[in-house]
Amino acid sequence: MDPIRSESLENSADSPANRTSNGMDSLHDILAKKKLKPPDEMAAIKDYIQRKYKSKSQVKLERGALIVRVPGSGLAATLQLERQNIIKACKLDKKLVIRSGF
Repeated sequence: MDPIRSESLENSADSPANRTSNGMDSLHDILAKKKLKPPDEMAAIKDYIQRKYKSKSQVKLERGALIVRVPGSGLAATLQLERQNIIKACKLDKKLVIRSGF
């Protein structure tokens, strides 16, 4: 085989070096090709808090629940009182947990 051809095959994604022993792609390769993005619900909650209270927030998905962290306990208490409104406005289908402190 041509040395240039064999070198280009070794560097390609389809080369045997990038496959497992049974010919399947590795988990790393599969996940690298996948374009992951956060759920729209997370952005909706952050936008809601920013628009209504002009405050930053952190949102993460953990075990099927959306965890919202805000900087102060006063804001967290206010958001807790508005929890049902937030769920409706942001069209949430997951459990909403509100915590204070970053």
